[in-house]
Amino acid sequence: MIMNHIRKTAFGYSTQCNIKCEHCVAAEDGYGHIKMELPRARDIIDEMAAANVKAISFTAGEPLIFLSDILSLVRLCKKHGIYSRVVSNGFWAT
Repeated sequence: MIMNHIRKTAFGYSTQCNIKCEHCVAAEDGYGHIKMELPRARDIIDEMAAANVKAISFTAGEPLIFLSDILSLVRLCKKHGIYSRVVSNGFWAT
């Protein structure tokens, strides 16, 4: 039997969020607001591409608080042929 392993991962760019969901690790008291530096995030995605990661979900805090950074990272994923998605609380929707 041939097994096809698709490598997928969640990518926590920041723990900052504008709400506190009970199920979210970023909402835990004392966790603080940690944000990765954009160049480091780019390096990590390059490393994931080299490791044959095929899908990345941007999650953790609210990724779209840092819209321009996340768009940049999604573009980098596209360049590498990595499927990407963003898990958002939808604060921006009306």
